[in-house]
Amino acid sequence: MPENFDLLSRPDTMVVFTTAPTGFGHLRVTLALKDALPNHIITHILGIHDPTFEISYGLISRHPLSQGLFEMVQNHGFLEDSLSLAYRHLLNFSSQKTYAKLTKLISQQPVTPTTLIVVATHFSLAHQISHCKTKLERQFHLKLVLAIVVTDDSPQHIWAVPQADYIFVPSQTTKLEIERYLSTITTHPPKVLISPYPLSPILSRDLSDVELESRKRQLDSQSSELTQILIPVSGAAVQLTYLRELITVLLKNPRLSFTVVSRQSAYCDPFLAWCKTHPQIKILSHKQDDQVVKLYENAYTDTVFSLEVTKPSEQSFKALLPPNTRGGLILLFSPPVGRQEVDNLTFLRRHNLLSNPHTSPHQWRAISLPKNGTEAGKKIIAMLKTDVFRDMNNFTGFLPHPELKPNGAELFWLTLKSLFLPDNLSPTAPSR
Repeated sequence: MPENFDLLSRPDTMVVFTTAPTGFGHLRVTLALKDALPNHIITHILGIHDPTFEISYGLISRHPLSQGLFEMVQNHGFLEDSLSLAYRHLLNFSSQKTYAKLTKLISQQPVTPTTLIVVATHFSLAHQISHCKTKLERQFHLKLVLAIVVTDDSPQHIWAVPQADYIFVPSQTTKLEIERYLSTITTHPPKVLISPYPLSPILSRDLSDVELESRKRQLDSQSSELTQILIPVSGAAVQLTYLRELITVLLKNPRLSFTVVSRQSAYCDPFLAWCKTHPQIKILSHKQDDQVVKLYENAYTDTVFSLEVTKPSEQSFKALLPPNTRGGLILLFSPPVGRQEVDNLTFLRRHNLLSNPHTSPHQWRAISLPKNGTEAGKKIIAMLKTDVFRDMNNFTGFLPHPELKPNGAELFWLTLKSLFLPDNLSPTAPSR
């Protein structure tokens, strides 16, 4: 990120991130965007610890009945629009708590801000802030800029916040649908912009020549070097049985070494206890979501991994990282949970980054695993033996496409900077 981002460096500019503890994805994007800023820029984060969202997200994700009902709503236009409308009204009705938090935060600043930039990586607080935006602007005589970052390539209508200033999406497909829906609910829609997915700058760092050779040897069936496999457990603690079945198969191969990153919780603890009984498995865990994300990123700094078994959540977009970067390993996807994960796979398929019988492994960055954990483990072993992963690591390169940039976090700030024209920064400018 350029150090001369004058607007963010000004003492009368305040930057606030808002997110929600509904899995690690929203928090990962928040921290990626935060880490892409120069160190001297002070930021604030709201919404990391909210038990209401945590509990509701866990109930929807872990229980088959509620998960099935939620997916039905996601995939049925009338039901989705009806739920989005009701949820918007509910969030607007309950916005007083968020308003009070922002009021307190603004009042605590040593210099009263004239520009407040809110970057929302979850739709909940974004709707609430948009509802009290005009009130905050008038109370503190400032300009509030609300920028929303959609954290999957999934055009779900709840992300359409009518009073936002900007909505950043990963693709043209999502942009067109969000714009279409916005046109049905407001006459003054926010600007929807395509911006490559924001990945952590830590994952984008280049490997040294020695580290790059290590990754190559890990994926060579003729080498004796340990193959380092990273397995992050989802924030909702789903698919633990699947992971146990998969790991059980892989443990039979002494050349494989595992690092499991997980939150400590009642749902995860039995799985982690089982992992502890196997010397091949290293465990990194914490009770707090933000610390789990940090453990995950630090693992990439400490170890050169060549494979990662993960859900096709926001993790899918690590496929945008080339093999010579710390995060540019091969992604092995467990079955998708929810429409957003199906849509993320569609994004990769559209750009020929997901394995398919019509293209060469040299073009792939990710593979979809079987629905059964045992069969998934067997498929990984077979691909190691036949050097499919070695061929994938010899990647031929990305297609020239604006959606396939690995530095999305930095590009977000550059785009936001370009949007700040003098005429839209007057402190008393009316909200749309």
